[in-house]
Amino acid sequence: MLFRSQRVDGVQTTHYRAELSLEHLVGAVPSVDRGAVQQALSTIEQATGTDEIPVDVWIDAQHLVRRIEMSMDLSASTGQTMSETVKVDLSDYGPQHQPAIPPAGEVQDLSGLASSVGG
Repeated sequence: MLFRSQRVDGVQTTHYRAELSLEHLVGAVPSVDRGAVQQALSTIEQATGTDEIPVDVWIDAQHLVRRIEMSMDLSASTGQTMSETVKVDLSDYGPQHQPAIPPAGEVQDLSGLASSVGG
């Protein structure tokens, strides 16, 4: 679904909305990673109760993705629910410098949360 023209980080883009099929994602990754991806996507499907995730993308005139935004509601085996929104802005296409690892005090281990989501 096409929305409107909008600027992202100063670049003119067109905003689109679609439903991302989790089933189709597995075939898009290298075969060596498919088992792990399938397991992760199954967990997401159980936690969200759907095999599709709404996604918004903003694409520029050179057909480069400039922004991706996904929102989903997750249910944990404990009965708790959590709303999650992921928004990623993409810029500076081309060669990049190696990113610096953040200090330990600036990161969080979410592996415990992932194991409790979806049963």
